[in-house]
Amino acid sequence: MRLKADYMRYLAESSEGEKRKAYSQYAENLYQEATKKADSLPSYNPVKLGTALNYSIYFYEIAFNRTKAVKTARDAFDRCQSNMGKVPDDTLKDVQILQGLLRDNLMMWCMIEDE
Repeated sequence: MRLKADYMRYLAESSEGEKRKAYSQYAENLYQEATKKADSLPSYNPVKLGTALNYSIYFYEIAFNRTKAVKTARDAFDRCQSNMGKVPDDTLKDVQILQGLLRDNLMMWCMIEDE
């Protein structure tokens, strides 16, 4: 589901006009569906974190909704951070990378908003 949403986001990035709007809407619907499916996963699950990361990027770069982008990224980051002690060793590296990407985006997006 998330991979389909990512693909639609990429198509939206490279399109204009009605095509961009259609791809954007389709991507948002798929991200919403992927997010719902990931709800039952632990906050530190890499699939759940990756979905939140990419959905936040969608909000920032495609929907131009910085508020939703920051909220989506911050919520995922904070929920995961509070459960880092529960992360299994076999996924720790992936979780750390995704947390780093979420943190980097948040820092960048908040700096841009402050300017």
